[in-house]
Amino acid sequence: MSELSHLFSLVERIEATATRLERSYGTNRKEVSTSCGIITAYEDIQNGALQRFLTNSQNISSIVVEQSLEVQKAFQAQKALILFAIENKRVSFTSPEFLEYLEPVKKALEIACEYREENRGSKHFNHLSTVSEGIPALGWVLIEPTPCPFLEGMKDSSRFYANRVIREYKESDRSHVEWANSFVELLSELHKYVKEYHTTGLAWDAKPIELAETQASSVKRSASSNAQHSPSKLPKTEDSQIDTMVIEMTPEIEEVKEPVFSLIKNKWFIENYRDENLTIDNTRFNHIVYARNCNNCTIYVKEKVTEINIDQCSNTTVIHDFPVSAIDVANSTRVRVELLH
Repeated sequence: MSELSHLFSLVERIEATATRLERSYGTNRKEVSTSCGIITAYEDIQNGALQRFLTNSQNISSIVVEQSLEVQKAFQAQKALILFAIENKRVSFTSPEFLEYLEPVKKALEIACEYREENRGSKHFNHLSTVSEGIPALGWVLIEPTPCPFLEGMKDSSRFYANRVIREYKESDRSHVEWANSFVELLSELHKYVKEYHTTGLAWDAKPIELAETQASSVKRSASSNAQHSPSKLPKTEDSQIDTMVIEMTPEIEEVKEPVFSLIKNKWFIENYRDENLTIDNTRFNHIVYARNCNNCTIYVKEKVTEINIDQCSNTTVIHDFPVSAIDVANSTRVRVELLH
């Protein structure tokens, strides 16, 4: 464990980087944290479940500690991304602004997962696998409109290896059992957080929404007050009329679902495309392709995959070069699948 002092010195640099990212768009971190439940709830995870996982990791081994620090880095970077979202109107997932905040999260996740692949002979392989199978859950920020099932799937994958750790050490060393449970707890807390604050996807422009609600209440109180103090000059205004006035003052915002083309863990997400020819290459045999809400598209899968799922698509063709283990088409119309070999 002689390496730990050096490893934990990285934490201060991680936090400093996150702070610079948060301030890069003019946000006062303390002010936002105290005024926005979205951030305080996320900080509760960092100070609670995440901190317990980091502490428990110190009782296992240096390699587990190293991987845990990448988990911490990913959570820090995701906090900056959430701050960016709630302070800004929605932007495309492929926009430079969004990618600036997504890239540190993605990089930390990739490094955390590499620990498993690079240490397959380690006696702590199941520990490393517990994290690498579960930490891609932070990719929920790219999942719309139902990120919670995705999070639940990542937790289940992680629990498979966590249970192996528990079975191996439950009679000999309880610290490993506590470690395994603490990581599953971390994913559970993240799932609860997303379910409450980001039910249909990453919350955007949250503070202006809160401000609009405050202004609406102010308008209603003002109208009622004027009616009470000047009954002879103003007609009686019913609450329902005041509510209508407030609604009319707030312009409707049409929800636009941005196209998604991303690989998270071993699953390709192709969503919300119209009139496009899309090619997926560099796949592996254990990869899964999930196409959702695509219309009048052609999706070409060049390499072998284990499964293709098509959901809520129309007038769409999926072309695959090889036989596939499973093809599932649901809630779709006029979908064609072509297997070339």
